[in-house]
Amino acid sequence: YRTIVSSFYSRLRATWERVLEEILFQGVIMRFRDYIKTSGLIGVTGLDREDVKTFSLNFKKCSGFTDAHDPSGGHDIECPHPEELEQDVNTVSEWSCNLRRKLKKVK
Repeated sequence: YRTIVSSFYSRLRATWERVLEEILFQGVIMRFRDYIKTSGLIGVTGLDREDVKTFSLNFKKCSGFTDAHDPSGGHDIECPHPEELEQDVNTVSEWSCNLRRKLKKVK
């Protein structure tokens, strides 16, 4: 189960990154691309404190379970139950939907 949880949170962490790249930055800045699409800057807007807090807490949680980082010896936390995994997916979904709504208002 720990392996499944690690894989799940690795993918969820990538989802949080993709939301920033595709929704917030609207393709202006993309990983592994050698230019910035400055014509898209008009659609980029700032996040409020609650947005940043939600992102940071959830991204950190994902990082705590992924195999990409070597955990310290004292960091042997219990794996979350499947219901918590489902809630974490709902959180990124709600966050990205709210971000789309904010951006639509700006346009």
